[in-house]
Amino acid sequence: MTRSAWDVVVVGGGVGGLAAAGLLANAGRAVLLLEASAQVGGSCRGITQDGYRYDLGVGLITGADPGGAVAALCERLQIGLPIAVCDPAVQVALPRHRVNLSRSAEGWWPEIRREFP
Repeated sequence: MTRSAWDVVVVGGGVGGLAAAGLLANAGRAVLLLEASAQVGGSCRGITQDGYRYDLGVGLITGADPGGAVAALCERLQIGLPIAVCDPAVQVALPRHRVNLSRSAEGWWPEIRREFP
């Protein structure tokens, strides 16, 4: 058996794999990150449809707000994460409906009932 130059091999360059690889590298480990796609980021890299860019993933992962889990992870990884608190936090656009979901779940039901009586 031959000795590898890597202490750790992380399989998958999605947000979890990137976080694990970053934390391990910051801890002084030699890390090899393997990703099957041409780009890392997994579902967080977004898509382009009809000339519009849609950033998925982090916008849908809870805890990106100040003091949240994603913000804390970025702080540990020493990654600057620009955050703009907005309300509604999520907007669901369907062919005949548009539902605005506020940051507080208390406001969800009136909005859902408005669109879907």
